[in-house]
Amino acid sequence: MLETLQAADFDQVFAIYNDHPDDDPGVAGSAAGNFFAVPGLDLRTDDADGFAGEILFPTEGAVFAGQLNEGLQDARFGCPRDLNGDGDTLDQLPSGQYGLLPVIIQIEWRGPNGASTFTLRTLLGNYF
Repeated sequence: MLETLQAADFDQVFAIYNDHPDDDPGVAGSAAGNFFAVPGLDLRTDDADGFAGEILFPTEGAVFAGQLNEGLQDARFGCPRDLNGDGDTLDQLPSGQYGLLPVIIQIEWRGPNGASTFTLRTLLGNYF
């Protein structure tokens, strides 16, 4: 999945892979979204979405859905962080208005020893 994100048009990664369908390139609801299948893994018994994989961005607390929140206090994303290079961490950014993009790729499955989780944290960049 990380390679898929890296291969996408950087300015559209957030719009294509976030959980908000209204900002999808083209027709609303047409992009991949934030959930993905992982062939060969058994879903956890408590899985509600039907997918083992999920892509997360720092959006919690954003004023509008489909925006990144630079000021989010969340160490998992390395935030707060200046994502658009304007010298502050005060902005709510729609897709394409960032030069840095914190991403968490998380996979949850049911293995032979019970519930398992793999988490990858990274920072995609197309610096200013």
